[in-house]
Amino acid sequence: MSYPFSLKEVSKMFDIPITTLRYWERQGLIHLQRNDGNNYKEFFFDDLSYVCDMDIYHNLGWNKSELEDLYSMDFSQIEQTLRASDLRIQEEIEKLQAMRTRIEKRRAGLDRIQELAMRPYSESKLGMEKIVSTPNDKEALIKYGKPLLTEFVAMISLTGDQETLEYGFSVPKDFSYGKVLLQKGRTDASYVVFLLKAPAKELVFPYKIESLRPYIEPHVRNIARLYSKPKELLCHFLLTAYDEEFQGPCFYNEVYAQL
Repeated sequence: MSYPFSLKEVSKMFDIPITTLRYWERQGLIHLQRNDGNNYKEFFFDDLSYVCDMDIYHNLGWNKSELEDLYSMDFSQIEQTLRASDLRIQEEIEKLQAMRTRIEKRRAGLDRIQELAMRPYSESKLGMEKIVSTPNDKEALIKYGKPLLTEFVAMISLTGDQETLEYGFSVPKDFSYGKVLLQKGRTDASYVVFLLKAPAKELVFPYKIESLRPYIEPHVRNIARLYSKPKELLCHFLLTAYDEEFQGPCFYNEVYAQL
């Protein structure tokens, strides 16, 4: 079978840019033949096998040297190179899956903000499995920082003579690092949940009670009027986004107020 195909037709067939096909030809990786009638370079049917090979191995991430050596490799060498490609692809899949998880989590945060805005001061079970203290050393923070920083929790105690503020991270129940500050199921406390917004420009870590007070006090008064004065606020960070009210970036938190 020897049906000639133009560069444009092969480009469409394999979804490969014409410039890439021409580059492969210059490098001797694929073969084209001159049409005696119009002098155009064309592919005959058997030439397409080379394009098929290049398409597969190029998309596997083989470099120019590996592509050039393809037809000097025996079965075992091709298998070894394919195995290495497979490992690279598996690593990429895991990275993409992790990124997708982070995207889904961020979208869940957006949904949560809308839910809390529509149903303020709703009675709720604690929505965090466990809260642990922030790492004290840099090495631990480097190790755990990426997954933990998006699960930041500010714990504000409203009992006693003076309000106190402690920091932690919301973690799965099987997470073993750090001092456990609170764990779901260890208390029969009841909670009211609400949305807390605070302008990012006014909050510099480590946060101060004085900086947070103007934004939490109206909620504390409302909860005291509807239920009773809360003993503690667990401010769980959701995300940062522009807010029309504050005319700038704002920290959005779901807050569990312990009654």
